[in-house]
Amino acid sequence: AIIGVIGTYVVYDLDERTPPGLLKVLRRYTIFSLAVVVIGTFAIATLWLWMPLNGTDFQKELLRGYLTSAILTATYAALYWRESAQEARRLSYPVWVIAGAVVALLTLLVAIHYLDRFPRLNTIDELQNWIVQWTVANTGMLGSAIYRQMLPMPVVFYDGPHLLLGQLLKLFGDSFWQARVARLLLACLALPFIYLSGKRMYGQRAGLLAVVFALIIIIPTNFVRPDFFLGLMLSIDIYLYLRARTTRRPWLHFLTGLVLAFGIEGHPLVYRFGIALALIYLARWCSEMVQTRRFFLDGRFFALGLGALTAILIWFSLHILPDFQQGWHFIANYMPGGHASSYISNPLTQLLGFQLEVWAATSPFEVVIISLGVALAIWQHNDGDRLLLTLLFVSEFLLIATHYYFYRDFYQIHSLPIFALLGGRFLADLSDLRGARESSGRLAGLVMACMILCVSLAVMVQNAQAANDDPIRDDFTAIGRQLKTDLPKDAVVVGNEDYFLEIRSMNYYGIQTVTTPNWFLMKYQGDALWEVTKPDMIILSGDTLDIPKYTDTASLSAYMSENAFQLVRCYHSGSLVADVYAKQIPAGWTSNEGCQGLEDGVPPWLEK
Repeated sequence: AIIGVIGTYVVYDLDERTPPGLLKVLRRYTIFSLAVVVIGTFAIATLWLWMPLNGTDFQKELLRGYLTSAILTATYAALYWRESAQEARRLSYPVWVIAGAVVALLTLLVAIHYLDRFPRLNTIDELQNWIVQWTVANTGMLGSAIYRQMLPMPVVFYDGPHLLLGQLLKLFGDSFWQARVARLLLACLALPFIYLSGKRMYGQRAGLLAVVFALIIIIPTNFVRPDFFLGLMLSIDIYLYLRARTTRRPWLHFLTGLVLAFGIEGHPLVYRFGIALALIYLARWCSEMVQTRRFFLDGRFFALGLGALTAILIWFSLHILPDFQQGWHFIANYMPGGHASSYISNPLTQLLGFQLEVWAATSPFEVVIISLGVALAIWQHNDGDRLLLTLLFVSEFLLIATHYYFYRDFYQIHSLPIFALLGGRFLADLSDLRGARESSGRLAGLVMACMILCVSLAVMVQNAQAANDDPIRDDFTAIGRQLKTDLPKDAVVVGNEDYFLEIRSMNYYGIQTVTTPNWFLMKYQGDALWEVTKPDMIILSGDTLDIPKYTDTASLSAYMSENAFQLVRCYHSGSLVADVYAKQIPAGWTSNEGCQGLEDGVPPWLEK
């Protein structure tokens, strides 16, 4: 606290002080400048990569963020404080473009290298969504081949982006790695709109750095889920709003509401941003009535609402009306205050804690830059700042007030343009507040921005390496490859969804039911499910992988007993064992092959 008070005073008073003579002499030497930059970058990297700290996630983020700010301030003071007009070098915009392109290219190289493992596979949510996209690519139907109780396909309530992702998988393959490539390509469609919005609000240089910052945010959240579509629609919508706010033509305002509401195809949480945007329109309407001292109806507000209503009606017609019972089942359970909230509800402090934990685990260093961007936006408070701050704070308040579920890793992509524009604006304004809108910028700004971006890349690489080291994933991948080779091609197999990563067959069905009965109104359950599926072989991997919460163990155990399933083979990898049961022993197989100390019959954990 003492250092903070002294540091604040020194920073505030920098313009009134004169650099020491020795410092002026040292600045003439390029090697001194390089040494200061290298030492500062290494010090920040040490904070985030190697220095252990005790405390909560919030305390560690706060301390590291404070020390990072202190190091950046010290670097600026050593190299650029009170430099003369002759010393202050300005760099043309192409130099900034080259620097941004290099960082973006390095980010993409990291992404491609670790794409299959980073971010770490979310086996319940992400795997299910990939299987839906795989089903689209191989059948053309919007459904999930692995969940037999959902038949007949297609199930209309699946999000529309699955169709687009499935069509991409048709073009260049349907593996999980290729699914993440497709999702990354579609998420990057937001980048041009982020650039155009940043250029309109803060200048060309800020728009460029916002794009680079956005790409760094996208990579750790590149889950195979439709959530990216919400971030994409919000990016387009911010640009449309900036175009529409200076005109009274109804079409642009209608389009602004239409595009944002279509974000529901990515996630229903789009309503947070819709309410925030409506409040912005309403505030402007009221302000203009006060200024003109007369009451009038603002057609822009009604055009916005009409566009949003049109998109919602289209979504309702595509997803709810074709199977109203299924759609209403979802709405009744997952709307705020719905039935599902009765057993997952979390208090305010827990929701905030979940959100901070996700941010700290996914993009810890970027959270600090975004926070500094928020502080700068509050201080400057221009038109662009008010837009982003309203979207951010209103959406956060509504999330905490109405969302009862855990904050998920992939929710971060919902706010992609907000985070990117705040972070990019901060990077552009690091040392050049008065000239932030100029396409050129001081060398000081480029150096400090590159320090931050280099540390961001280093943190990303470290997190990618940590995600790459996943023993459980290695085990079920190794067993899945053996199963793909050994299992009879025409056999109907029921097993854990994790093995589908390697097997990928229309004859392979998931052992688990849909992740929660509140999501889908299932067509077949219990004994009826297995009688419809009629598996020839069943793979059991123990209660650590075949989670009893999601598996109807009683009916599965009864089905195996009634049809005289016997243990025919066991596969081992690390701590994971896959027991293969069959009605009849396949040709070339022997009973209990590779099994140690196991007997025929269903395992005790399944009977329970």
